[in-house]
Amino acid sequence: MPGTRTAPALTGSATKSMLSVSWVDAEDHEYSDSLIIDPLATAAEKEAYVATAVLGSNASAWKVTESTVFVGAKNKANALAEAHESVADKIRLSYKDLTVDAYQQAYIPAPLTALVLEGGTVDVSAAIYTNWKAAITAIVPTSFTPLNVEFVQNTQRNDTLSP
Repeated sequence: MPGTRTAPALTGSATKSMLSVSWVDAEDHEYSDSLIIDPLATAAEKEAYVATAVLGSNASAWKVTESTVFVGAKNKANALAEAHESVADKIRLSYKDLTVDAYQQAYIPAPLTALVLEGGTVDVSAAIYTNWKAAITAIVPTSFTPLNVEFVQNTQRNDTLSP
């Protein structure tokens, strides 16, 4: 049986939103900052924030990211104490965009024992896995195609998109 979800459904109202701006200076040093914003902020209000920051900076704002956050109650008692109970143990599905040579990964942290076969092989025929993969494929850009899937242990998640 899987762990319990306390995060609200994505069809509901967002708990908060975040606006991140990525900057680069004349020496090619990069910096990003994030600001928690009202989920009801208008596009014009968000644009005004970025535009006025640019006017006061010597750096170039090269990327703006808006994130919508849905937060529930954090309760470790809802998690299962099974063989792969650590969030550092994951099923990692890698996607690649061949047109720009970019990679990104999706994860199932602390995967169910039934999804990881003897020797650490992921059971790609399991309905949970195939449904998860189909859900990811439906939301990533169409230029990204599945590359490989693997079970990885004791890893730290890197949330970046390369390059």
